[in-house]
Amino acid sequence: MEPAPRLPERGAPGAQLPAAGMASPGALEPAPARVPATKLELSVSCRNLLDMDTFSKSDPVVVLFVQGSSGKEWREFGRTEVIDNTLNPDFVRKFVLDYFFEEKQNLRFDVYNVDSKSCNISKHDFLGQALVALGEVIGSQRSRLERPLTGVPGKKCGTILLSAEELSNCRVSASPLRDPRDAKGPMVAGEG
Repeated sequence: MEPAPRLPERGAPGAQLPAAGMASPGALEPAPARVPATKLELSVSCRNLLDMDTFSKSDPVVVLFVQGSSGKEWREFGRTEVIDNTLNPDFVRKFVLDYFFEEKQNLRFDVYNVDSKSCNISKHDFLGQALVALGEVIGSQRSRLERPLTGVPGKKCGTILLSAEELSNCRVSASPLRDPRDAKGPMVAGEG
């Protein structure tokens, strides 16, 4: 059996250029790093949460977890503020996430009733959770998605409402306005 013919080195006499649109083995470059398509601001609200407190209503907080690239581990991304004494919270704190087109980004929202000052979430009452792909929120009507909370056997845990808004890319740099007559001093409104 004859050995396969050896191709000439790139740039050597007799070397041929690859066909248009084709890469030669020596011309391969590493793939670029992941670049987010856009930044999104995710708002969170809940409705009809479980009432876990005896003399008042629950004091809910939502913890957002993002699934790692291996698809096995979840890491905490952030938490909303705690809102006291409500079963229908509209959280003020929003989550800012990078959104990558054509990449599934799994999110897990865990809702807890805060009973103490402890930061350890396992010390609080679990109210339910929802698993969502970020693309589902973006693709839903008006970028608003409602999902049932699950995880407490035999109970309706309520719902979570997610709303996504694209943050504009503002790349304009600002500098203080200067009085054109005096390059050293700031421009004062009303002068002219």
